[in-house]
Amino acid sequence: DEIAQVTLKSHIIIEAQLVDILVLVVDEPEYLEKANLRFYQKANLLRATIFHEDGDEGWPLVLAFNKLRNTIAHGDANEERTVQIEVLRGMLLPIVTEETKEQVQKGSELEITTLAAAMASGFLIDVENQMRRELGPKETEVS
Repeated sequence: DEIAQVTLKSHIIIEAQLVDILVLVVDEPEYLEKANLRFYQKANLLRATIFHEDGDEGWPLVLAFNKLRNTIAHGDANEERTVQIEVLRGMLLPIVTEETKEQVQKGSELEITTLAAAMASGFLIDVENQMRRELGPKETEVS
């Protein structure tokens, strides 16, 4: 099932991005692994911790993508998966360009899933870049 593959693989990448950003903002990153945080917790911890220059609109998309992943991973009915993909479609429409809106409206479930994954990942790339700018270059320790 292509939709499941795209969703599950993309979810792994997006979760790794969340961890990468968390590592930037905490003093002792080794405790992140010990905390055994789930995707939802990681995303909300970051959302509570940092201010994003372009606002908050990307977080709901990240969390909705996680919900789609959970629907697929837990074997919920295909109807629930379709509902979650339609939620993503609705979230994408206000944030895509005018030229892309028609494609989003008519796009297949696979196209919507792929676009949502790309947009969520792109949002997190932007968040990470912002954090790196704010933190500046790391000081090199001298022993």
